[in-house]
Amino acid sequence: MKMIVYEGTVEEIAKIARALKPEAATGDSTDTFGDPERSETLVATELARRMLTRLPLSKAQTTVLKTLMDAHPEWVSRDELSAATGYSSHQLAGVMGAFGRRASKTDGYRPGIRLFDTQWNDETGAWDYRLPDTMLEALRLEKPV
Repeated sequence: MKMIVYEGTVEEIAKIARALKPEAATGDSTDTFGDPERSETLVATELARRMLTRLPLSKAQTTVLKTLMDAHPEWVSRDELSAATGYSSHQLAGVMGAFGRRASKTDGYRPGIRLFDTQWNDETGAWDYRLPDTMLEALRLEKPV
């Protein structure tokens, strides 16, 4: 497998991500990155449960999940998550990346599985987030936050 590394600001990386066409995913899917041609599979509740509980969550990860749970089903902006965690937007990007690393190291994960619903917010120039029902259910089952 070939790995490509991109460098840049969160906004620059987001532009790259929207331009890429991922491998086709199977299962329930929803649009992401504002591109109707790009769809990915939402994480299954059982996989989310394993991912959330296999290692302790960091304080910032717990705060992100609690903030998203409290807002469900509404969208939460990057700036709101930054304020909740007390992290800059760049530090928050690291927290969100840690969720991806946690998921990718969990048995049953495969590329294209998404942990969060995301939508691009043109007004803020950043992503908005919310929990899919499968993640919400996993959090309610395990109560890791």
